[in-house]
Amino acid sequence: MLLTWLMFSIFAIASAQAPCTWNATEPCYLHLGSVFEYRDRGTSGSQSDSTSRESDCDGRSFQPYLDAINSLNGGKGLMVHSAGLEIAQSRPYPKYYYRLNYTRLTFEDWSHGQALGQQHFPEWSYIAGMGNGCNDELLVEQAKLANATERIWVSPRGPWSQLSRASGGPLPWAFSSHLDSWDYAKLAAQQFALKMGRAAKKTAAILYSCCGNKFFEGVRLGAQQHLEDNGITISLHEGVLSDTAVSDIENAVERLVAMEVDVVFTSLGGQDFGVFVESLEKHRELHVPSGIFAVNLPWVRNGVECWGLGKNCTHFLTGAQVMAFPRITNSSRDGVIGLNGSEWRAQSAFSSVDYDLEIGLSAFLQAVQGVFQFREVRDPVNLLHSAADPDVYTAVRNLMLSGDVFGNTFAGPAAFSPLGQMKGMAPPAATVASTGDLAVLFPPEFAQAPFEYPVPAAQNCEANFYKNFSEVSCPFCAAECTHCPEHSERLDPATTSSCKELYYAGNSSECKLCPEGLICKGGSELGNLNLSRGFWRAGRFVEEIRPCQVDACLGGTHTETKAVTKATWGLEHDCIYPNTFYDRLVVTTLLPISIWLVLAVVCYFRVWSLNAEKRQRDEIQSNFIGAALMVAYLVLPSVSSTIFDTFKCQSFSLDDERVGRFLQADLAIDCNAEVHNRFMIYAGIMTVVYPVGIPIWMAASLWRHRRSIDPSVSMHEMLKAQEILDGKRPTGSLKSKFLQASKLSKLSFLSKSGSRLVGLGSSDELSASEENRTGLVQAPNKPSACFWLIGKK
Repeated sequence: MLLTWLMFSIFAIASAQAPCTWNATEPCYLHLGSVFEYRDRGTSGSQSDSTSRESDCDGRSFQPYLDAINSLNGGKGLMVHSAGLEIAQSRPYPKYYYRLNYTRLTFEDWSHGQALGQQHFPEWSYIAGMGNGCNDELLVEQAKLANATERIWVSPRGPWSQLSRASGGPLPWAFSSHLDSWDYAKLAAQQFALKMGRAAKKTAAILYSCCGNKFFEGVRLGAQQHLEDNGITISLHEGVLSDTAVSDIENAVERLVAMEVDVVFTSLGGQDFGVFVESLEKHRELHVPSGIFAVNLPWVRNGVECWGLGKNCTHFLTGAQVMAFPRITNSSRDGVIGLNGSEWRAQSAFSSVDYDLEIGLSAFLQAVQGVFQFREVRDPVNLLHSAADPDVYTAVRNLMLSGDVFGNTFAGPAAFSPLGQMKGMAPPAATVASTGDLAVLFPPEFAQAPFEYPVPAAQNCEANFYKNFSEVSCPFCAAECTHCPEHSERLDPATTSSCKELYYAGNSSECKLCPEGLICKGGSELGNLNLSRGFWRAGRFVEEIRPCQVDACLGGTHTETKAVTKATWGLEHDCIYPNTFYDRLVVTTLLPISIWLVLAVVCYFRVWSLNAEKRQRDEIQSNFIGAALMVAYLVLPSVSSTIFDTFKCQSFSLDDERVGRFLQADLAIDCNAEVHNRFMIYAGIMTVVYPVGIPIWMAASLWRHRRSIDPSVSMHEMLKAQEILDGKRPTGSLKSKFLQASKLSKLSFLSKSGSRLVGLGSSDELSASEENRTGLVQAPNKPSACFWLIGKK
């Protein structure tokens, strides 16, 4: 005992003035530094705002934690002691104390930043690397520079494993104080798989922001790996481009709903995630995935969790850095300053702490202490960079890369993966509680809420009840189970009740008994009802069923009938005509015109082919014109009626209290449609041709030949004709008398009716002497049709 006391006394006297010890007159320092890209943050920052004090891309202040370390051990700073050797060798080793000297520099372009790094990195034992808010490309370049100078560089960046892989080679001096975003979905995938049990098929969908963002890429690739590791089949794997994000997300949601996938994993930006939630809510009556994972829940916007969506994200799962959960940080004690998160926040000058910079520095300092636990300090002044112990700094790095836990931070155990990524614990899984705050689910020792699977909105109701989302407090909260109304039952989807067979859902949503003319199967609604043959209605949502006046209604619906139906402005009849009214209008108006054209062509070629005298040509033309007039006379009534039908429309009450006008002759035709307006113009032109043009043509022909039809007969001529009828004039043969009597009887009839005598012009004519005495005029020898109507004189 006396010998031990003497040894300690001699050691104390020898080390009384040793540098870096308790009694040293001058403090020793560990030199730290950072080089961040410049950001003009204005003057809005305050001492209580940890995110806006520094004018650089990181923006967070490092000084409070440095001050806390420098205040340790009576203001002497961090203690380094070979305690393990002291115990193992049973001899005392001195305790050395180091204050931290931190330099923070900024640059505006990388050439300047590179020059600063080349100048200062060799001077510093620890480099606080650029992190969140900084450019990823510059971050990697800075890590390469630190690696070239063989200085430990620690960045608070989550996807460091992806960034280091993309750097072109190993970077053994570069670390990240964040958990790997690759593992954000790890606990969620494991728990989903456990809840699915031994289901025959476990399916998932992955939606992610594409392309280039290493964070989203890491979460996406990690989710893919963890799902496959847990036996879950990925049925849909969709990337979302920034230019077409809305349509890409909506299309992807439609597909995953149609596939009825069990779980969905998303790795989307804030705005894109909002579109996803909205689109999924829109389709929740068709299908709700049993589990939903999203990285966005810890992101705060306007003071609200889940990128401002708050309670709309309730029942989603997330994975994030430990620092996002006060429940864990408040219980985790930092191995350097000896305080847990709650105590540190109370002591710190800042109202909010994210621990990003603190965790990296704490891990480095504990690695230094750990190396010297069983290593003698040979050069206290140059603790980590001494020619007396050239391998000590590499030993610190190797301890950090060993994968073993060598300390404890605000984010839990201090341990790094071979790629330099913090891996002390898996990223915690959490959800948004009913209060709108994040609640930890896993690890279970920190759980603040129970894990729910499936999400309440995906749970079905009992028989004869259906899910009603109208009163829910969040999009994926449990729906109210509403009893099915009278004459209804729950069918797929489970969010609605459907009318039973022989009933249909009318405009009032009540199940009504099917009237005559309808065929009502189970689940029938007004918009998809089957009509019986011989019935029609004026619109899909019109309840009035009418019998067809003609045998043209085939029944069924517009999607089931084999014939083509008409659909105009929401009107769908199920009345099918062999052809449309427009077809009938065109045929009835153009067919007579075609016949007239054929007659004109035939007449022309016949007259042209005959080398006949003028009288014969006139007779041929007269015959053809007579035939044309006969056609006009026959078609005029029917064609005129069809033309006038074009202008006759009838009004009906349609869906949504609208009123539509439809053609009486064909109720499939909307009178307000543009095509009907064009046919009205056509019908107007045909009105000029037929109802107006043909009567004018006939009247003009009669007027032109009025003298041949009705020649002038004087009173003297009438008296002479009467004498011949009375037998007072000399007569010829018996046959001649008979003919004269016959013809003159007609003259007598004309005289009695007030008309004038007309020469009949036959081969048995009055003698020339009689004509001279009576003054009768003989008409030319022409065909009757030509003579009486339009023949030339």
